[in-house]
Amino acid sequence: MKKNANVILYLFAALCWIAAAFITFSNKNVKLGILYAVLALMNLILAYLSRRKLM
Repeated sequence: MKKNANVILYLFAALCWIAAAFITFSNKNVKLGILYAVLALMNLILAYLSRRKLM
């Protein structure tokens, strides 16, 4: 497995959480949408830190 596989997986997970946040916001469920947005942000931060660690 390549070294940057974790970064790709974190970015994919963040994309999934962003999609889930948009779906829940469109269904008027704001609290769950905020939770999904926070989880997406967490995955983006993990991707950044993993990429920085590889350099």
